[in-house]
Amino acid sequence: MLSSDLRMPTNTGKAWALALLVAALSMIVFWFASGMQRGSMDTPMVYGGDALQYGYIVQSFAQSGGLSNIHNAGAPFTTQNIDFPNGDLSNMAVAAVLFSGGYGLGFNLYLLFSVGLTAAAGFAIARRCRLSPGLAFIVGLAFALLPFHFQRMVHLFYGNYSTAVVALWLALRLASPLLEPSQSRNRRWLGVAAIALACIWCGTTGVYYAFFTCIVLAVAALVQSAQQASLRPAIRAGGLGAIIVLCVAVQLIPTQMFNRENGPNPSVAKRGLIESEIYSLRMAQMLLPVQQHRVPLLAKVRAKYDAESTPVNENGTATLGALASAGFVMGLLMLFMPSVRRHFHPSQQLCAVLLMALFLYATMGGLGSLFALFVSPQIRALNRISPYIALFSLIISGATLQLIWNHLREKYPRFGAASGIVAGVGLASLALFVIVDQISPSYRQPRQERAGTATRYQYDRAFGQQLTAKLPAGAMVMQLPYMSYPESADEVLGSYTQFRNTLHAPGLHWSHGAMRARPEGNWLADVNALPPSAFVDAIQAVGFSALVLDQRALTPKMTEIQTLFAQRTHGEVLSDTDGSQVATISGVPVRATARAFIEGSGWSVLEQDEHHRWTWSSDRPTFALSPAPAGAASCEITLTLGTIRPMNVRISDGAGRTLSDVQLRPESLVNVQLDIPADTQKIVLQNDAPAVRAGEGDPRMLAIRWERTGEQLPLCRYRTASPK
Repeated sequence: MLSSDLRMPTNTGKAWALALLVAALSMIVFWFASGMQRGSMDTPMVYGGDALQYGYIVQSFAQSGGLSNIHNAGAPFTTQNIDFPNGDLSNMAVAAVLFSGGYGLGFNLYLLFSVGLTAAAGFAIARRCRLSPGLAFIVGLAFALLPFHFQRMVHLFYGNYSTAVVALWLALRLASPLLEPSQSRNRRWLGVAAIALACIWCGTTGVYYAFFTCIVLAVAALVQSAQQASLRPAIRAGGLGAIIVLCVAVQLIPTQMFNRENGPNPSVAKRGLIESEIYSLRMAQMLLPVQQHRVPLLAKVRAKYDAESTPVNENGTATLGALASAGFVMGLLMLFMPSVRRHFHPSQQLCAVLLMALFLYATMGGLGSLFALFVSPQIRALNRISPYIALFSLIISGATLQLIWNHLREKYPRFGAASGIVAGVGLASLALFVIVDQISPSYRQPRQERAGTATRYQYDRAFGQQLTAKLPAGAMVMQLPYMSYPESADEVLGSYTQFRNTLHAPGLHWSHGAMRARPEGNWLADVNALPPSAFVDAIQAVGFSALVLDQRALTPKMTEIQTLFAQRTHGEVLSDTDGSQVATISGVPVRATARAFIEGSGWSVLEQDEHHRWTWSSDRPTFALSPAPAGAASCEITLTLGTIRPMNVRISDGAGRTLSDVQLRPESLVNVQLDIPADTQKIVLQNDAPAVRAGEGDPRMLAIRWERTGEQLPLCRYRTASPK
């Protein structure tokens, strides 16, 4: 039995008070240790890279079309983000509420929310694993302040690793019936509701955490079934896992429906086996001190490992800290030494099994690599499992300290009179040790950095407000340089920098964010390959009202485009305060004369020679058109089509209305003139003879060839000028 001074009061009210206290303390420590207090809460802790993408996703999620129909990106088309799904419904719902006060404030509030939630959850599960309130408090504090939390701020939703706690709670529930017959009916149904909500939470806080939770349940089911010599724990685990998988599947329904209609997008988020090795977990990175530890000798040891080992990437954020590292080692001893294991409660023994199982899965060349080889390589960043391992390790550390304390109490009875003071001092010292050990001084942003971020953020916000005031709602703005989405390879700006405009001026229709390999991305890529004069012709024709150039990646071609656009439109030039962006706003009324027209699904890459450009299709290819404004007339386009074998092709719109029937022969090209109604955004080419393999080492299936002259723009011209 634990001593009374270490157990502390355990009634529900005081348990809630302790949970709130550890949450508050963790948030205060994070607020100070990260340097958040060195600037306004309106200034985001991270303002670049993936953090901007999170802002864009949350902002789009909160709009009427959600992530399936994003109206303020991908101009002149709309776009979507369901080609890049993550199963983060709960995270996005919380973030949408917090972001309602602005991106900067919302980003910081979400960081603090995730810290407080993981701290309180860590405390609660430690109590469930039979730790004293004092030690459970330490576990909650250490769990919330993992180096992972500080180093992964840019990946906002990964900071909410409370899912690890819920996973362990569900694993512990497998040992007993999910519906306890001895309980009252209301209590039974409350229990069922709690389990259902827990599964929903696990299934809607990211695909990675949902997947890791299923591994936890599978391992726990094996352990419990073996101990009980019964399949019931495995059946319970199967049911819980099915709910989690169902939650993930429901979130992916929009993606599946979109892919069924438009075909899958092979160029987005396709992972390879090697990535499971590159981003795997390494024991050394978990157990070594944090990078740039405040103790110089420890910092030097870690720096030496990072400099001389295999490449360090995000796997460097998997550090457990000294307390959890000690628990990890003790967990190994528990597994291999029954004389040690028998001193621990079954829930703590389960933690030892789980941490070893998860490590074997995520380590380099481990079970995760075999999963990538034989099942799917999509779950590539295996190091992200480290918060789960940290939680189980911290619980074992707490349990070990609890055993040592009880042993001292029994061995030295005279110690009892001062045990309360010693316990208090010991717990306070341990809390301080955790903070000092796990939080590197490098995590604290310098005042100059916070001030610089605040300045850039304010400049960008003012720039967005200027453009919003100058342009009508929904006006299209072309951004240069062109950066594909997602995961642009631009080395100067990096991915997602141009989302700063979308965040600060969401009422305008920006070009960045067009999904790669979809019509909106294809059109922008096609237009950006044109000479400057033709580029300006195209964006004027479809009705762009402004041009924004990022001066940090300025090229001579961009300068020529800006000059031509300003000359033709008598444009007004606006500059960001720091000169990083320059906007040219059309000084004449914008009236579109065409709609954007480009390949949809079923087409291969563009090929060209000195005079021609062409694209081959497989069966049933499509074209796409940008939305027409209200009151627009039909548009006309002439398609030059060829074929690899004789075939008849029916050309129809998305509603099935026939626009033309044409006979194609390999020996000649046919010009087909189409009159496309204003409400049509999709053209389908239905070939009656199937595609054939290209041959000579080319694996493509070829059917129809679309040929364009070098001067032909990807436009469908209106019969009469469209309204504004």
